[in-house]
Amino acid sequence: VCASKSNPATMVFFKDFGKPAKDLLSKNYTFSQQKLEVSGKNDKVTFDGELNSKGTGKLETEYKLPHSTSLNLEFLSGNDITGTVKVKDIAPSTTLKAKTTSGKNLFVGLEHTADLGAF
Repeated sequence: VCASKSNPATMVFFKDFGKPAKDLLSKNYTFSQQKLEVSGKNDKVTFDGELNSKGTGKLETEYKLPHSTSLNLEFLSGNDITGTVKVKDIAPSTTLKAKTTSGKNLFVGLEHTADLGAF
């Protein structure tokens, strides 16, 4: 260890030797899993897709429709489909939202936003 008045010697503890290598080797890495992600966007459509080596995947799409309306669709590999329709400004500061999952459940809601909060 070199030391001078401007650079005093610092003692290195034996427990610190190889610490970066130990930190790197102690993490759980999955070497056999691959993932493919695809995304795209234009003026009216946005989509994100994901497929992994386990055979599961997901595709999310968002369509912008006229009159401040949007349609979101999510396709999962287990034959699950979720659809959401949002219509903004049906009344001032009010949004209508309808969501269904594979035709089983249906949720319909209204959201009103104001300066002080949202309902």
